[in-house]
Amino acid sequence: EVKALIASLEIGGQLARAVLRKLNTRQSNPPHTDKWMPAEADWRRFQVPLVTHPDIVMRWPDDGVSLHLAPGFLYEVRFDRVHEVIHGADCARIHLQIDQVATA
Repeated sequence: EVKALIASLEIGGQLARAVLRKLNTRQSNPPHTDKWMPAEADWRRFQVPLVTHPDIVMRWPDDGVSLHLAPGFLYEVRFDRVHEVIHGADCARIHLQIDQVATA
C-alpha cells in the first residue's frame, strides 16, 4: 500500500527508500545535515506528515525558514542544509519519508 501511495504522488525518479519516521512526545531533532547520502547521486527527499501538531516545526536556521509540515500534503525538504525539528506538542510526530534518486 505504501508503494502504491508513493507511485500515486508522481514525484519521478527512482525510489531509494521509504521510512516511517516517528518522534515521540516533545522529542526534537537538533540541527544537522544528512551527510550519509552519496554526493554524486541526485538525491531528493520528500515527507508526507501523517500525525503531527501545529506546535511541531521543521526549521532551516541558516536559511531563516521555519515551517509546520501539515498532514495531507507532500513536502520536498532540503536534507543537505542544516535543519532541525522543534517538537513542542504532547503527541507523536509520524512522517512518511521518501528518499528518491533522479534517473537520467
